[in-house]
Amino acid sequence: MLSRFGLIAFASSLDTPGIFTRSVTDTTLVYDSMVGRDFNDSTSIDANENCSNSFDHLELFKSKYKKGSGLKGVKIGIPIEFNVEELSNTMRELWQYGIDLLEQEGAEIVSVSLPHTKYSLATYYIIAPAEASSNLNRYDGIKYGHKVQTKKVLTLNEFYQQSRSEGFGTEVQRRILMGNFCLSRDSFDNYYGKAQKMRMLIKQDYQRIFDSGISFILTPTTPTPPFLISKQSSNPTEEYLNDVYTVPISLAGLPAISLPIKRSFENFEGQSGLPLSLQLISRWRQENNLLNVAWCLEQNANMQQLKLEEIEF
Repeated sequence: MLSRFGLIAFASSLDTPGIFTRSVTDTTLVYDSMVGRDFNDSTSIDANENCSNSFDHLELFKSKYKKGSGLKGVKIGIPIEFNVEELSNTMRELWQYGIDLLEQEGAEIVSVSLPHTKYSLATYYIIAPAEASSNLNRYDGIKYGHKVQTKKVLTLNEFYQQSRSEGFGTEVQRRILMGNFCLSRDSFDNYYGKAQKMRMLIKQDYQRIFDSGISFILTPTTPTPPFLISKQSSNPTEEYLNDVYTVPISLAGLPAISLPIKRSFENFEGQSGLPLSLQLISRWRQENNLLNVAWCLEQNANMQQLKLEEIEF
């Protein structure tokens, strides 16, 4: 529903614009200006009444909101598979804190099972690089992308190689190589083909949960608190593990919103003052209700706004 016109394609079946704001109310304003069909993007679709005019819906929700019963009758699913070994104590405590806040608003908390979650990270890192390698083929330095500057006479292959080596960073090159491998004749069925089948199973897991009467799912956004840029790991595999809670949502094609709930110095260990977030997930085309519940959680969390001068890089 959000047009991708003007964006550089990474993984076409996963790409969607993301909105960064300081509050849920601001998110509704930006979202309303973006949602709907764009004839410059053939993959965009019309928005229905459940995923348009979000600001007006939120204002109506606010006018009827009563603290302590704002989410009465709403069922929130807590997936047991997300309680993984890699989940830090800090984020586990934050997750429980978010559950308590929702319960205080009258929501019913239900444990749910998403059995194929454990395969989501591997599935994502097959599909995404495969699609990326195809999309980025056009950036050869002739019609698109960076063009190598040299006085040396180069063959066509040398020109391609040097232009792409200079223009693409290390991580991009890594994903192109992974994608080309997964799409090769000998590997296609064993990797890309199986990943697409697993993606369908992951999507069916979420569909089953929502069909059972669950309205939303609450999970941590990341398994660990945010790290300082100066302490960023040089191991790409460790970096990929931070996506373990977000990539299943992309694979299933569901709307989700990540909310900062607490600062890490508020009764939590970890990096002082950095925001800790939870994510809310809804079924497809239920963005208005998702934003309403997110606003309710935001109001109850009442997290102190982070100022730029407080951040240690």
